[in-house]
Amino acid sequence: MTRRLGGKNKKRIISRRELLASMGAAGVALAYGGLIQATTVHVDNEPVSEAVYGTGAENKKPPVKEPFAVDWHNVKEYGARGNGSSDDFPALSHLFAARLSAESGTVYLPQGTYRIGTSLTIPANAHLVFDKGALLAPDAGVTVTIAATISAGTYRIFARSGSVRQRFR
Repeated sequence: MTRRLGGKNKKRIISRRELLASMGAAGVALAYGGLIQATTVHVDNEPVSEAVYGTGAENKKPPVKEPFAVDWHNVKEYGARGNGSSDDFPALSHLFAARLSAESGTVYLPQGTYRIGTSLTIPANAHLVFDKGALLAPDAGVTVTIAATISAGTYRIFARSGSVRQRFR
């Protein structure tokens, strides 16, 4: 709401909302002006990789591991089927032995029932992420010992008649 003062020198008093809106508009104009003045790179009939990184860029390999990279391992990429009938123990044990023996990483279990036919220990350097509908299903007489952290919703993540134990650090 705006108000006007009486008298010869009429001054307009603006509301807080109008002040903030005008400040925001000024900020957008400044940012837009900075973008227009930015340098534009043109590539004349050469691949973008060469224009940006120089000749031979396609033969350069990226660094093996960035310090900020997250090791995300989808169990299906290691051979787990998640169909409830195939034994997924070999794929899971390979993942934990080969990829998570020395380094930490996140293990993603997409929707499916991952039957485990042999006792398995999930190491402390793993972080298990369960998608909705993903179940670890140890067979009868099989124990799954979990030292890892777990991220899951409020849905069920274990099935069958085997045992699951939490090993605290």
